[in-house]
Amino acid sequence: MKRLITAKPISKLVNQCKSAFSGKLVNLSRIILLVAVALCVPLETNAQSGFDSNYLFEGTIADESSAYDLMLTGTESFSSVNDGQVFNLIGESYLDAPLALGTSILMGESFYMSIDFMMPDEGIDESARVLFGNKDWVGHHDGFILYLMNEKTAWQPEGIAYLDFLITDPSNSVLLSGRFYDIPMGEWHTVTFLIDFKTEMVTVGLDERSITQSLREDADGGVFNPEQFYQSLATQSIRIGGPQVFEDSPIEWHNGSTATDTIAELHVDNLRLASPRPAGSASATNSVLTQFTDHLNGTTPLYDAAAENLYSQLQTNLYGIAFSDVEAAARAFITSHNTNLAPLYIGARSDTLDKKMVAST
Repeated sequence: MKRLITAKPISKLVNQCKSAFSGKLVNLSRIILLVAVALCVPLETNAQSGFDSNYLFEGTIADESSAYDLMLTGTESFSSVNDGQVFNLIGESYLDAPLALGTSILMGESFYMSIDFMMPDEGIDESARVLFGNKDWVGHHDGFILYLMNEKTAWQPEGIAYLDFLITDPSNSVLLSGRFYDIPMGEWHTVTFLIDFKTEMVTVGLDERSITQSLREDADGGVFNPEQFYQSLATQSIRIGGPQVFEDSPIEWHNGSTATDTIAELHVDNLRLASPRPAGSASATNSVLTQFTDHLNGTTPLYDAAAENLYSQLQTNLYGIAFSDVEAAARAFITSHNTNLAPLYIGARSDTLDKKMVAST
């Protein structure tokens, strides 16, 4: 019969990993917990209905699934890049997803959004562009917003931008925020935005970097009530390339300013909106697990930044995939940990069906 495996208590596993590993791989316990859960229970699958809308911008702003076509305000502009096309947000142009998409978000599951973007270096000092969101710049409206800023300062040289994200709770005068520095202009990047309604966590990613925050408290421990934010997803359309407008106010293109001379040009491609989140990648998961295994074996050491990026990839890509597709790499990681650090699982083998399995504690 198959060997049954029982896991040590989670608290023991975490404490063991914190004490056993001498700092070369940050937060190893989180990686082990992900793999432990994957070995002990089936991975999630997208059982419920929802939507998965893709916009490839190949001469059209239509949804590839034919469900939720975008609406354009301003100038339609496409350009050729490599073997395909991208959409150019020039001047006072923006795209809106229909409200019907927001009302289709599965509030008991998750909502995912990603987009490829390139911000040309036009030599305009202090230029800005909203990447996407469903609110304006100010804090007294519920919703979320991600925007790019091109400021020439001592810490922000020519040709480099940064990206901010905000989620607001006006009822408590609290906001969740984060920033990604050092974004080269004139190059393509990918931003992801994931809301997990079950865990009440939000994860924002830029290329291989990511920030994850609770939707119940801010960085200082202040109480954040996400209920109005959740409701805003169904009542305020998601806009790409510009902020939302409330109370018939003029559109503010740059942090409270209605001036149009500092609107940054933005090229976008491969927009995706999905609820629940799309399944991860088995190949990416295998690659990450192999790199962690090589680290444990001493073949290719990993240090803080690289390890953190790989953990983010693992956390994202484990969702919704078949465990059989990653089992070999996961078990190789477990075996390497057992050999080089300490056993993750302690079990007993039985050759008869009636022999009881016991776990060592």
